[in-house]
Amino acid sequence: MPSTLNAQEYIAVMDEIAYNMGYDKIDWSSQIPDYLYQRILDGSWTGTNWMEEIRNKNALTQNHAINLVGGQEYSKYSVGFSYTSQEGILGKPVEPEFERYTGRINTEYNVIKSGDRDILKIGQNLTYSYTEKTGIGVGNIYSNDIRYMLAGNPLLSLYNAEGDYYDQDDKYAEGWLLDGATSNPVAAMVYNRGQNISKRHTLQANAYLEIQPIQDLKFRSVFGYKMSSSTYRSYNAAYNLSTTSTSAYDKVNQNAQVGYNVTWENTLGYNFKWDAQHAFDVLIGQSIEKWGMGDNISASGGRSIFPNMFDYAWLDNTNPNELSEISIGGSPWNSGALASFFGRVNYNYKETYMASVILRADGSANFARGKRWGYFPSVSAGWVMTNESFMEPVTNWMDFLKIRASWGQNGNASIANFQYIGTIAFDDNNRYYFGDSNSASVGAYRDILPNRDLTWETSEQIDIGLDTRFLSGRLGVVF
Repeated sequence: MPSTLNAQEYIAVMDEIAYNMGYDKIDWSSQIPDYLYQRILDGSWTGTNWMEEIRNKNALTQNHAINLVGGQEYSKYSVGFSYTSQEGILGKPVEPEFERYTGRINTEYNVIKSGDRDILKIGQNLTYSYTEKTGIGVGNIYSNDIRYMLAGNPLLSLYNAEGDYYDQDDKYAEGWLLDGATSNPVAAMVYNRGQNISKRHTLQANAYLEIQPIQDLKFRSVFGYKMSSSTYRSYNAAYNLSTTSTSAYDKVNQNAQVGYNVTWENTLGYNFKWDAQHAFDVLIGQSIEKWGMGDNISASGGRSIFPNMFDYAWLDNTNPNELSEISIGGSPWNSGALASFFGRVNYNYKETYMASVILRADGSANFARGKRWGYFPSVSAGWVMTNESFMEPVTNWMDFLKIRASWGQNGNASIANFQYIGTIAFDDNNRYYFGDSNSASVGAYRDILPNRDLTWETSEQIDIGLDTRFLSGRLGVVF
């Protein structure tokens, strides 16, 4: 755990800061409650260690799994189930919790078989998972509860005399004058960011077909599908923690989303040898992928009829007084598509000289017509020197030596959608008052300055290295 200042150290540091800046010495007895100051002076209270207050000392982690495999000559299967549970070590009394259930079924069938050649083979992989988690704020410095604990004032009490969280009313009642913005970070965590739950269902499936009409000529087709749906619910309590941290009413937030992605890949590969010394591995293929086919909806409502009861924090249980206490929104997912064609030739001569040539063409929906396709070649070569006759004198201590080199290009199309189109946006951030009207009208504006020349970002990489093994494999060097 990080070390933070206690009350006595905090007062000493603040006094030193005031002295160095030429300010008058702080009269602590008038800035914080006198009884609290006296306890600090006599050492009976060392202040609040906020990090220690939220520490979950006995965080529990569980992992359980069971698997079953079997099959016969023409079929095989694998079935599995696993469970994971984990508690967060920070965040008490609303410490994060995570649970995941996963089920898996894989099967494969040899429909037509001739000797040791599988002429027609089909199979599928199916995985379902359900996760449920709660959490605290771990975003940037303005939404990070850990950061708030580290920066928390140790002179502030966690609880008042009644056992409730120490808040602005207690500060007023006890004469706290030091920095009105100082607030109880544990209370802020519980009230504003610690009461939530998210649930996610994920289904991943793929089915494949493999045909081998002649020996070493294989056609393989794989179709993949991924569906996910999730919900999120949170509760923000009404609170008055400082002059700058206050909320007049509580609020319930809910959102949900569902969508799916699909992929389809087809490859044709052929392995053959020429003159028993030259081995070739040739593959051509194509793939398509489409993602982001889904939508989400979110809503919030103020004034729960069951205040401070998270189990009943649902939108149906809110009773807002005015429209400003209600919000609702919905939008589609950011969708996209990618099409690819690719080919590869591997060459191997007597396991001594090796080379590979790859060319792929990728087309992305993120770019305008005429700019959507990018072409990315790569080549590599290797030389196993220890297979050469002139290396025989060192083979008693050097088992393997390979020199390799490669050059290739990669493409990147990860940009926001529609950057080549001048889209128009309508939202509340751009409103206009016409004449003497007190009502604002929603305005439209161009939110993207289009660039039709956008295309693939290409990166280039060159690698040169060697692989070695010595002393019967007991020592290896990779460079």
